[in-house]
Amino acid sequence: MKTSIKLAGLGLVAATLAGCVETSGSSNTSSGVFAPPGMVEECVRQVRVGQPNANITTRAPITAGPDNRVFVGMTVDGASWGCRIEDNGSYTAFPQFAN
Repeated sequence: MKTSIKLAGLGLVAATLAGCVETSGSSNTSSGVFAPPGMVEECVRQVRVGQPNANITTRAPITAGPDNRVFVGMTVDGASWGCRIEDNGSYTAFPQFAN
């Protein structure tokens, strides 16, 4: 028991020092919405460019906008962010009030 607690504690410390990304549940939802392969990773990568040590969690993808494109919501150090697919197929991560 003590060993498992120590290992869990070390994992928590390592995640805290390196920044944390939690993506469980971010690939699809019960409604059948799927993020394209690599979308979540690219969205997180874009955030990391400016905030390399941020704590990032992602939410299950939804469809949004007039074209019903896949949208991935994120929380970055407690702030609401989003990531969308652009007309050219690229992804853009942005803070909540960027649009």
